[in-house]
Amino acid sequence: MKNLKNLIIILFFLSLFHICCKSNSNPITLSYYAGKWYEEGKDTLVITIYSDGSMSESGDQKILASDITRISATSYETKQGDALYFRSFTKGTFTPQGDENPINITRK
Repeated sequence: MKNLKNLIIILFFLSLFHICCKSNSNPITLSYYAGKWYEEGKDTLVITIYSDGSMSESGDQKILASDITRISATSYETKQGDALYFRSFTKGTFTPQGDENPINITRK
């Protein structure tokens, strides 16, 4: 009976370990931030991020997800040279290619 109890405890902890490891196997991608992003404090649309991981700049042509590089869970760069950095789920900065001044953005 004692061996059965120990076996159940061991299986319980192994399954917890397995669940914890699996939950970390889905990294955050750009699609996590999907939505319309506006310049902070203004109603000016800056970018739109789509659920497939693609994006467009204020209504311009869509940038495919394959043309966007994930630097980290909060930092992305497009093939064109645009840079995105997210401070939270609703706040971040967007730096257009060739521009040194980032635009503070917020999702509404």
